[in-house]
Amino acid sequence: MRSKLVALLCSVVLMLPFAANAALWNFSGGINADQERATHTVDVPAIFFGGGVLSGSLDDVTGSFVLNAYYAGTTGPTMGQHLHEGAPGVAGPIVIDLGSPVLVAPGIWSANYSSTLSGSQMDSLFGGPSRNLGVGDAMNWYVNIHTAANPDGEIRGQLLVASSPVPVPASLWLLGSALVGTLGVRRRA
Repeated sequence: MRSKLVALLCSVVLMLPFAANAALWNFSGGINADQERATHTVDVPAIFFGGGVLSGSLDDVTGSFVLNAYYAGTTGPTMGQHLHEGAPGVAGPIVIDLGSPVLVAPGIWSANYSSTLSGSQMDSLFGGPSRNLGVGDAMNWYVNIHTAANPDGEIRGQLLVASSPVPVPASLWLLGSALVGTLGVRRRA
């Protein structure tokens, strides 16, 4: 009996150092002209097939940020691709230049970016220091693809929370509870 109690206490003590509130945020979104129509210099037809998808992740403790965006069907060559700060439907300043697009297949381009974000950049992404976003909520950044015909942006994709992060302490406490429950069931058997 005493050895089981010691083992349980050791397990609890080993979980304590992991009490950082790290969370991996996954995001995704669609890229299309409908999100960008207000800034178009040259009107894009109502039936416009330009668009794409984006996905990525952020570790909110280390600041490790990864973004992958794929798009096609723009009115011309990409003149710039950036991350901008702004809520849905709101134009904002450039936060990060995504560099030159990469041709991944005929007519399909990509913007791939990875970096470590600063604390102020993470606050900008979340729209403030709070991290109270759920699945489907819009983050405060968007991808903007610029062309010669639409230098202010032709297609845009808002970053949306794709999966709710599970903070490390919560997952460890769930594991600890399961272990304690298992020991209790085993003891009665």
